[in-house]
Amino acid sequence: MKTRFIPFLLLIATPVTAFAQDAKPAGKILSPGFQSGKTYRYQSSTGVRMKLPGGEANAREVHMTQTAKFIVQPRPTGDPGVQITGSTEALKIAINAGTQQMRYDSADEKTHGSALAKHFSSSLEQFVQIELDQRNQVAARRDGGGGGAASAMPGMPEFGPDELQQLIVGLHRGFPKDAVASGSEWTQKGKNDFGNFGELEFEIVYRYVRDEKIDEADCAIIEFKGTMKGDVAVQNDVGGGKGGREKLGFQGNRMTGQVIFDKTAKVVRQSQQTVLMTVDLPGGQAGAPLKVPIEQQIDIKLLSIAPNQR
Repeated sequence: MKTRFIPFLLLIATPVTAFAQDAKPAGKILSPGFQSGKTYRYQSSTGVRMKLPGGEANAREVHMTQTAKFIVQPRPTGDPGVQITGSTEALKIAINAGTQQMRYDSADEKTHGSALAKHFSSSLEQFVQIELDQRNQVAARRDGGGGGAASAMPGMPEFGPDELQQLIVGLHRGFPKDAVASGSEWTQKGKNDFGNFGELEFEIVYRYVRDEKIDEADCAIIEFKGTMKGDVAVQNDVGGGKGGREKLGFQGNRMTGQVIFDKTAKVVRQSQQTVLMTVDLPGGQAGAPLKVPIEQQIDIKLLSIAPNQR
């Protein structure tokens, strides 16, 4: 069987549409939003494990840690909202694919000569500048920086402008429009649109569990669970082969997680998510798809909030 690297970051992209709000009309509105004049640093850690036939020797594991910086300023147009400049400050990637092991650490020069380094190093030179309106919708975007060469490892995730925007927008999504209190529930349904890759449908139920004091800040603890399904395309040959893309069917058996929302700073302090899914890979007996279980864990943490440097 050929080695297929599924574009794991597709699984954490943010929804482009959401609806079916069902919140209790009580309490307060949880309104996330970055404040102009401040710099936010977040660390996003993703672990993915894929079990292929043949036991542990054929298991695939990917661990990725990104440190991102978001500088927030007023919109240059003077319109309501903010302008956010996002960049990646550090990356750590570790891949275990059977007997093959690869590692890249942007802070460790010993790992900078690998194909993995070639694939990811340009991410540190790129940035995205987006404008959010008063509803936290993207009103404008500009990409910049160096790098951007053809991928050294097709099908592998990237940490460029698109992914930075996904992280920014994702930190503002999942919150109801109505006022809520402890015990409130709301549902969001929609689609993750991946352009030429395809799309995934999702349905997520959120529950406002309780309030909690964390580091002297008033926080809302929100738990969620849901499902997703659909088809996305991946590269079937690592290294730029001629295999092209193959459509894979994703069936999210279970999605669970927790969000800690800082009501004082109006930002997500931490978001944890576990997804258990089944992926239909080509290569089964008699042309049937091979059903492969995948577990993905995502942990996004707020590292710091500081005034912008002059």
